[in-house]
Amino acid sequence: MTQEKKISDQADDINELYLLFLLKGDTYAVRVGSVKHIIRYGDVSSVPGGLETAIGIAEVRGESILIFDTSRLLGEGHSTYGDDNFIMLCESSEGHSFGLAVDEMKGVIHLTNNQLSFPEGADQAGTYLTGTANTPQGILVIINVDKIGRNNF
Repeated sequence: MTQEKKISDQADDINELYLLFLLKGDTYAVRVGSVKHIIRYGDVSSVPGGLETAIGIAEVRGESILIFDTSRLLGEGHSTYGDDNFIMLCESSEGHSFGLAVDEMKGVIHLTNNQLSFPEGADQAGTYLTGTANTPQGILVIINVDKIGRNNF
């Protein structure tokens, strides 16, 4: 076996943890390393004149965090969130902290490189989708937390 083939085989085995969540019945995923905390949806204060995709501001561990309507960010229209929902507190690689309101948390999954697909145009301007993953549970849509941070701060 050539050195090139060995490296290629090893690359297929590289895996990363992803956090799964539901939004309007669809399953999405973000890299676990992008999520600092998960909290129950609570008091969020609206911000007059704020971003169209933002729900408002929440005080979390003494820090004011901008909370986004994840459904609206993804072009799926407005969602209403309440006590049964969650906020994923995320941090982009540039250090931007924000919350993503989601319907339900589904767990954690290991994804290998050979399960991930990055269709042409999936990561274009205006979209926060990175790609998809084919899993035994079905197709997952991967969200780009860094792009959300870059485009909204």
